Amino acid sequence: MKGRITEISFTELSNNEIARARINKNLDLALKLNINIFKNEDMLHGLIENENDVLSPKGSMYA
Repeated sequence: MKGRITEISFTELSNNEIARARINKNLDLALKLNINIFKNEDMLHGLIENENDVLSPKGSMYA
């Protein structure tokens, strides 16, 4: 998927969300990262250690 990340921000999301993205008709992507994960060293370390189980490649903008 071509496009570009035009905005990255840290915000409070629900506990089960790592990130949230919004895309517009120009394929500009705004990415919000869960600040609670990045403020907590144990949560961030756990995410990195288990990224293959938690994160997966996305095949489309709807994935």
